[in-house]
Amino acid sequence: MSKINIYYQSMFPGSQIIPKVLDRSIDDGLDVLVLGAYGSGSIPTKILPQIQRATQDEIPVFSIRQTTTDQWYTEWSDYKEQLLPGIYPNEVNAIARGMIPLQKDLVKLTLVHWTLQQLCKQTNDYQRIISIIPNIFSSQEWNERLNQIREEYGLSTIPLMQLSNSF
Repeated sequence: MSKINIYYQSMFPGSQIIPKVLDRSIDDGLDVLVLGAYGSGSIPTKILPQIQRATQDEIPVFSIRQTTTDQWYTEWSDYKEQLLPGIYPNEVNAIARGMIPLQKDLVKLTLVHWTLQQLCKQTNDYQRIISIIPNIFSSQEWNERLNQIREEYGLSTIPLMQLSNSF
């Protein structure tokens, strides 16, 4: 079995090189792209073309927040009225291009990476991967809101399901 190629890229303001790095990674044959979003969940607009390119090539693109504290986002991170994006339009724009943000507080990078490795050993089916990972790392309410955004932009919705430990 060939090596599973999962690439993680942290986002940071002002970087001119990140789009080039992502292009190179996509060219090198990624299985999955994971983006380390700003603490708010936002990503730079300059990488929207790379997100779209990856998802058009059926490379799953997920984002996780890099922050470990909620003190700045307490009201928003309660997920009551505004369950997901909307604070920053570029996060919604990234979702419209196929990026799937995973829910804050449920995600640890090492666990996401390990889970993706295990899943990609079992399947390389794009739809299966983008359906399973959000169901593991995001709540049903989060995924319902994500599906609303995906539907608005003509993207397939993520099936909401109960999963066994074996995917």
